[in-house]
Amino acid sequence: LVEYANVEGTTESYNKAIVALKDTRRDVNTCMTLIPEAEAMIAQCETLLEQTASAPEEERTRFSLAIADAQTALEAATSPEALSQLIIDLENAYTLFASATGTAQDVTRTYIQNANLSSTDGWTYDLAGRGFQPTLKVAETWKSDAPVSYSLTQEVTLPAGGYRLTGYSFFRTTNGEGALARIIAGENTQTVIEVDRDETIGHLNTLEEATEAFYTNGEYLNTLYFFLPRETTLKLGYEGEFS
Repeated sequence: LVEYANVEGTTESYNKAIVALKDTRRDVNTCMTLIPEAEAMIAQCETLLEQTASAPEEERTRFSLAIADAQTALEAATSPEALSQLIIDLENAYTLFASATGTAQDVTRTYIQNANLSSTDGWTYDLAGRGFQPTLKVAETWKSDAPVSYSLTQEVTLPAGGYRLTGYSFFRTTNGEGALARIIAGENTQTVIEVDRDETIGHLNTLEEATEAFYTNGEYLNTLYFFLPRETTLKLGYEGEFS
């Protein structure tokens, strides 16, 4: 503002000052949203650390240092970018701690209706013309003639805390066709296990074979860890696309 106050008043200088003020206001509003989120996340992580006194000391120390780093970064943050980065860093630290210590709540068993796909009740889905096989407890989709997206989700409300979402699933491509499948929890996503077509065509080519791989052999289990700083309504499940 001092820079623009000391120059001759021109349309250009006034416009620059207005843009600068708008940018500052936007950044302040963003920070006002991110600061409580960062504070809530730090508090939740501190609570989790207190509740896991029996966890390996090495993991607790690593997580404790990450929490301390987040607190220091919060006190020093002067931009939305810095606040966003500390949230990402703390989420990553939580994921490592939860994965190593098994402390995340299993959202699959607790919140998802018919998680084993024995019924379509509770699910919202668009499987590109394919669908459920409840008797086999699986769902499937494959490429049509045109690029297409697909999804299989439930919308749930979760309290603040750390969670893991698990599901048996895989995807594969044929003749170089593009495909991608993700396990999702709101904005948190992870690509599911990809299998080689040539190696699996003999034993993963039918739904019955997939059911055996999943439920008998325990193969192709995907786990997504995520953290919510406050009560949140979000979609859990799968999404993907063919190209």
